[in-house]
Amino acid sequence: MFKKILATIVYAGGIFFLIITKLFLMNLFPSIFTHIDIIMLFFVLCIMRGARGGIVWFAFFTYMILDMLTAHAFGIELIAGVLSVLGVYWFFEDVFTNLSIWTAGILTVFGMVVFRVLYMVLGVLFARIFDIYTFSISTGLLRDAGFEIMMTAILSVPLYAIVIKMANIWSKERIRYS
Repeated sequence: MFKKILATIVYAGGIFFLIITKLFLMNLFPSIFTHIDIIMLFFVLCIMRGARGGIVWFAFFTYMILDMLTAHAFGIELIAGVLSVLGVYWFFEDVFTNLSIWTAGILTVFGMVVFRVLYMVLGVLFARIFDIYTFSISTGLLRDAGFEIMMTAILSVPLYAIVIKMANIWSKERIRYS
């Protein structure tokens, strides 16, 4: 029982840490760093490090809380985020089963493209259905989405290499046999 409570607290802390990190990057760093989607990067790295289906639930709660903090209609970022993480998970399980650093970049690009396409489609759809706000796909939005995809993918390759190196340093087999 205590382990479940502790695991819930750790997951909730992880969700809030991800959201605070995203807000920190968006508001305090120069404009080039505001285009890095730290949440998608985190989920891709977790999936590649061996996370199972529970990562989709973690993504659900993360994007749900993040969706409460945004100015657009509720559900756009939630649906796009969860479906993109689910797509990355299935893509990794069925198509890219190796653990190379280039797989990290490709999975990040795939996840970000799915996220941005769903985000734009759902934004237009919600604007047409509910007629509460206007949402238009402009060249600025497409340019920013492309730059966000590029920056996140470029960052995913060295971060995955660092994660793999740290995991090899702290592995049980290395400590046991050295």
